[in-house]
Amino acid sequence: MKINKPLLAGVIAALLLLAVSVNIYAAVVKWATQAPSPRTGHNGMPDRGEFYWWNNPNGDLVWGTYILIWDSTGINGLQTDGWDPELEYEAFKPANPPWYCDQMQASSFWVTMPNEGAYPSNECGAGSIAEQWNVDLDEDSPSWQAGTEYRGLGWWVRRYWLSGEVNFTYEAEWQDDWLGKMQYNSNFDVTCGTPAGAMPGKPGCP
Repeated sequence: MKINKPLLAGVIAALLLLAVSVNIYAAVVKWATQAPSPRTGHNGMPDRGEFYWWNNPNGDLVWGTYILIWDSTGINGLQTDGWDPELEYEAFKPANPPWYCDQMQASSFWVTMPNEGAYPSNECGAGSIAEQWNVDLDEDSPSWQAGTEYRGLGWWVRRYWLSGEVNFTYEAEWQDDWLGKMQYNSNFDVTCGTPAGAMPGKPGCP
C-alpha cells in the first residue's frame, strides 16, 4: 500500500515524542560486508548505516535504520541492475520462525529514501498478523544521492513479551542479502547487535 498523508503525519508526530523517551542508537557500520557474497549480483544494496531502537513500556516498539547510506556503487546498482529492489525490516527470527511468529504487529512506517510505498507483510503464523515491513525502493528516481543519510523506521505493537530478534535485509530478484540484526530479551532490551560493533557495549549476535 502507499503511505497516505494522514498516516505519515501521525508517524512523524509520534516520532517527535521520542525526544523525551529512551532511545538507543547503534554505531554506523558497513552493511554490505554482511551479505554472503557482498555486491555479487545485488549491487544496489546500501553500503552502511545505523540501527535505531525505541522501547515504549506501553507496548510499542520502533526500530529500523536511522542512518542508511548508499555509496556510488550502490546508487549505480539500483539504477542499472534492472530489478525491483526492496528493504525488509523483519520483526521475527527467520532462522526459527515458529517460535517468534505473531509476536509483533506492524503498525506504521516512516521512510525518507526514494520509494514507491511501504507495506506490511505476514511471513509466518496467523495470516492477519504482519510481522514485517517492506519498502519498495524507487530505483528509477533521479533523487538518489550517494552519501545521503536516509531513514527507515518501523512501528510495531508488541503482542507477546518474549525474547526475540529483528533482521534487516535487502531483496532483489527474490533473493535476500542479509545485512544485520539485533536480539532482545523479554523486556525488549537489546542484548546484542550484528554487524560486529553495531551496538556499543553489546556483543555481536550469535
